[in-house]
Amino acid sequence: KVTKYANNDQSMSPMILEVAQNGDLIIRDMGYFVMQVFEYMTRASVNFITRVKPGVKIYHPKTGVEINLVKLFRNKNTIDQWVLVGSKSKLPLRLIAVKMPEDISNYL
Repeated sequence: KVTKYANNDQSMSPMILEVAQNGDLIIRDMGYFVMQVFEYMTRASVNFITRVKPGVKIYHPKTGVEINLVKLFRNKNTIDQWVLVGSKSKLPLRLIAVKMPEDISNYL
């Protein structure tokens, strides 16, 4: 759907629920989190990829301890593990991350 520039992407996030089906892959490249939409997609077996939005809380699935991504990346170039996302919902999601060169990450 094409909308006016004044409509921000995050407010449009729930619109995907009108068309997403079991097994689909939704790509959210800007990292706009709407946890309720992610929860619905998870229950409906709709797959999604998104950036991690700054400030989003990530927890270890067994201990419930908050994960510091900077520390998690020490001595690693990639991460692939299950985590809990969101301070309230604690939605179980798979975290897949690749360390980027500093000049690229500073650009983003």
